[in-house]
Amino acid sequence: MATTSDKQNYPRGSFAERLVQVIELTGSRRALAQTAGIPESTLQMCLQRRSDPSLRLVLAIAKASNVDLHWLATGEGAPYQMAKLDEELLSDVIGAVEQGIRETRTTGYSSPAKKAQLIVELYQQFSEESPQHGKADHRPPRLLRLVQRRLVA
Repeated sequence: MATTSDKQNYPRGSFAERLVQVIELTGSRRALAQTAGIPESTLQMCLQRRSDPSLRLVLAIAKASNVDLHWLATGEGAPYQMAKLDEELLSDVIGAVEQGIRETRTTGYSSPAKKAQLIVELYQQFSEESPQHGKADHRPPRLLRLVQRRLVA
């Protein structure tokens, strides 16, 4: 956890202010230092504004905490960037799930949570496929077959 000394007032938008946020996200200075492979004293120096962080240090902290590098370095943007959704793929998956449920007359997927889980699983599976397998014109029939297999299993 960030200590009381970590939470002191830092200039708004400063690296130290963002570093405190990252420390709070990771649990403690020690945890962040260990995950990033850097000495805890280096983090302390950044918090005390005795040194500007090197690019290597900022990169290590961003990677260890899974925060956006640009945000950590500059304060611009958001700490986390959402992956861009493939709207066409999502539409195909939702359509296949709805059609599969209608055609198989499955009642086990009537709850939104179960439908959402199936949609997420299929979206992830298809978004990880290589481009030649993910051609939009070949997707709907393959998706529907997968949905039907899952629904009757």
